[in-house]
Amino acid sequence: MNTKPKTINLAPSWEGVAKIHLMLLENGTDEGKADARKGIIEMGKLLDQLVAEREGDSDRCIVQSEIDGRRCIKERGHLLAHQWEAKS
Repeated sequence: MNTKPKTINLAPSWEGVAKIHLMLLENGTDEGKADARKGIIEMGKLLDQLVAEREGDSDRCIVQSEIDGRRCIKERGHLLAHQWEAKS
């Protein structure tokens, strides 16, 4: 009998992430508000990338993420399949 361990995806939805960012903007510390602003801009960049990919303009990655000090290094492929490397 082959039993596979059950995994649970705990990643929030994009709507959930947006609500968290709004909460931080309304009630957060100065640092939390700054992080929320950066996060909202990052969400916009990811949506721009998705639109570009759906329109067939995905020859190169246009997202240069600063999240957790990483940047996108994948030149082709789907938005959710980006490869990341630590920023040097």
